[in-house]
Amino acid sequence: MGATPPENRLNFWREDPLMNDHHEHWHLVYPASGRPSPNGVVALGDRHGELFAYMHQQMIARYDSERLSVGLSRVRAFDDYRAEIADGYDPEAWLWNGEEWFLFRARPAGTMIGDLPPRPPDGRPSGWTISEQETYRDRISEAGATGSFVVDAQQIPVEAVNLGDTTEASLGSIDKRRTTYGDLHKMGHVHFAFYDNQPPPGVMISIATAVRDPVFWQWHEHIDSIFRDWQEGQSPYDFSDGPPVKIRKSGDGAIATSPDIILCRKDGLPAEFDGEELGSEAFGYSDDPNQNNWDRDLASSTVTLRNGETVATTDELITEMRERTINLVDSTGNPLPEVIDYLSHDDFFYFLRVENLSDQPQSVTVHIFLAPETEVEDRTSWIEMDKFLYRLEGSERAVIFRPADLSSVVRKPALKPEDLTPDDEPSPRANQQSWCDCGWPYTLLLPRGTEEGMNFRLFVMFSPGDDLMLPEQHAEHCTSVSYCGLQDEEYPDKRHMGYPFGRPFQDGISATVDNRDNIAWRTIRIRCRNR
Repeated sequence: MGATPPENRLNFWREDPLMNDHHEHWHLVYPASGRPSPNGVVALGDRHGELFAYMHQQMIARYDSERLSVGLSRVRAFDDYRAEIADGYDPEAWLWNGEEWFLFRARPAGTMIGDLPPRPPDGRPSGWTISEQETYRDRISEAGATGSFVVDAQQIPVEAVNLGDTTEASLGSIDKRRTTYGDLHKMGHVHFAFYDNQPPPGVMISIATAVRDPVFWQWHEHIDSIFRDWQEGQSPYDFSDGPPVKIRKSGDGAIATSPDIILCRKDGLPAEFDGEELGSEAFGYSDDPNQNNWDRDLASSTVTLRNGETVATTDELITEMRERTINLVDSTGNPLPEVIDYLSHDDFFYFLRVENLSDQPQSVTVHIFLAPETEVEDRTSWIEMDKFLYRLEGSERAVIFRPADLSSVVRKPALKPEDLTPDDEPSPRANQQSWCDCGWPYTLLLPRGTEEGMNFRLFVMFSPGDDLMLPEQHAEHCTSVSYCGLQDEEYPDKRHMGYPFGRPFQDGISATVDNRDNIAWRTIRIRCRNR
């Protein structure tokens, strides 16, 4: 089962049940055909097209990190529709089609996609031939380059939302008849699923299984390139509206060593602790010089607390390959237990030191991103790790405590290895609805890294607090607010999704970090203990 070499090195990741669930449940709560709103009107979720592009771009950034960790290059776009598909894929998986169980079709390496037969009784819809798809590809790309769609001789400015909606194509496409810009994204899935026009289809036909196939990632790298090229034509952020705060940075250029970005693994902390109190005592400011740790660089140190317990900081986060049993199905739909390998990691915690340079209280939005050290100047390589609000008192020197399992990108509540069951659905710790299961798996929050340790750059930025419009009861929401938004509400971030990496940097990423008090970063290692 799985992909042909060398893509089989990532079978464990593409086949991960929870990652497959993330993709399926995102499309269930953000269907391209819209969903009934509270007033009964069928509509798309807020900023649907933009979120479609952003969520898939983040999946690709994560996939690229995994590829680099196993010695492969970043994924290459499938943008030549007449080229061979180099990688084969054999799913050996069954799907219920409403009447019977069928085995997904395998695709040998070196196959090609081709025209599909007309679909009765309406004949051939747009996108069922390769030449049609090429036309739609070129027109959408041109719209992104020029900044305008043209429909019925009317120019429509390209924006993040309508570009995503039109490329998908969803209910929000500016091309309602699908005659000018077509149905590029979805019909691409159909072409790959029926590559030789023979039933049954391959896994690309289903949102529940598509991510297993290496060609999914090549196709979405191509779809993302349309959005990315449009972004490159937008004005860079000038970052002049950053809040008056300071997070310190240092380093020799090749290695970033901010003393204010502090990490602890669970095994480096007391069995029971209050995060805010521990952070303040171990890493914070005190008028007593004997207890003032504010200016100490504690990147990899041991701090003794007043009660004699110790706190160990680290510059290395640990992942681990594990095994568990999942229930597949056989040809009759009966459970078929199978032992799989999956990735997880040790629990870890952020302690972020920041100084309020204003004598007035202020709220700030904390953004945390991660990228492979070799890719830090490429804005598309940055993985969102967390985004949350924090309240600073006037002139406060604060130590912000944040557990990784509260991450804004992960499915809530975070499912850890001890929570996983052979069926996974419905979630053993969440409400039984698709919305609650929409979000990135906590077990895959960290890229695997390497056995000897792979360098990554951890980025922390503070933006104004009113960037993030979370309701008071947001902690009760059972999903990823970054990747899935809020149910029946506006998307909570008023910035462009992926801010600050959703636009080109006028002076480059490194220079921007160097020149802004509200941004810092630090080089860390991610090591897989049993690669």
